[in-house]
Amino acid sequence: MLTSTALGGAFLLASVIPGSALAAGGVTHYVMAPSPIAPTASLAAGTTKTVTVSAEDSTNALVPGAIIYLSFSQTSSGGSASVGTTALSSTPVPFTATTGQVSLTYKTPAVLPMGGKDIVKAANSKSLATITASDVYSFAKVAKYAFTDPIAAPGTLAAGAAVAVTLTSLNSASVAVSGAVVYLSFVAATGGGTASVGATALSFAPVAFTSNVSGQIVITYHAPAILPTTGTDVITATDAAKNATITRSEGYSFGTPNSYAFSPSPIAATGTLTAGKTVSIQFSVLDSSGHPVSGATVWLNFTPTTKGGAASVGAKALSATPAKFVTDSTGTMTVTYKTSATPPLTGTDTIQAENSKSAPTVTAADAYTY
Repeated sequence: MLTSTALGGAFLLASVIPGSALAAGGVTHYVMAPSPIAPTASLAAGTTKTVTVSAEDSTNALVPGAIIYLSFSQTSSGGSASVGTTALSSTPVPFTATTGQVSLTYKTPAVLPMGGKDIVKAANSKSLATITASDVYSFAKVAKYAFTDPIAAPGTLAAGAAVAVTLTSLNSASVAVSGAVVYLSFVAATGGGTASVGATALSFAPVAFTSNVSGQIVITYHAPAILPTTGTDVITATDAAKNATITRSEGYSFGTPNSYAFSPSPIAATGTLTAGKTVSIQFSVLDSSGHPVSGATVWLNFTPTTKGGAASVGAKALSATPAKFVTDSTGTMTVTYKTSATPPLTGTDTIQAENSKSAPTVTAADAYTY
């Protein structure tokens, strides 16, 4: 029971602090609906959609009077968002959710971009927010990119060598998409080479190109006149210059594989993983200077103990028979390890990496012991 003093204190507090601030203190999360704003590439030009932002407490009840800061990040030539007559931008603007909710209007542009995504963000403060939520609309008509893979095996190109690198835009059915707009950029290693599309040189700033009738763009990569001994040149493709939904990179490494590294290693402390537990392991290939090696061929195998777990790279399961893989532009790949549904009481599951299927000269292993 409140005493008169306590009750008076409560009234005093309420008179000093606005009711909206008291209500906002109960907010634990935001819910944005619909989410996403609409299915990918489903909206016509000039279409409007209403998005409701709800401020909720730990019981999922609305918190009337909550202050919600809203902002909007537009992809290249993307749409717009507003609350009433107030247009949203990258600078968060506070709105009072009188009923616990704020409605905003999202509108696609008059001319639809080929890719990228628009993002609406809710936060509990203008900066250093502790509660946030986002909602997006993606324009992407392309599902993925495929590069000539790799540009060349690490350390194999002669000084000044030229290589044609083909980038293909594909839809969800892996059919080439003609007329797709692709943003290309290039980052060279110290003393590295160059890349261009026709007469247009690529740089760190993304430049838009359009795929031909075969859905392809041909990039010419040139190794430098004096070859560095380490580092990687990287070509990157995205579907927008800002807020890209699709990103794919391809690289050429001047160094050759010298060592391997698994992280975490060991996979987990002995006996700490529960049944059916999944662990993502980053596997890296490094040159003699410790730089990642792109396009390196690696043979991976997996030896489980009796009733042990499983390991895979993407959709490909690893087994006792070594399988061939190639590192990406960052010189890495992700190996997924999973314990069995009924883990044994003892034994060790081991992932082995080698630079050759037979007589390897570079090896490394990662393991989990029950």
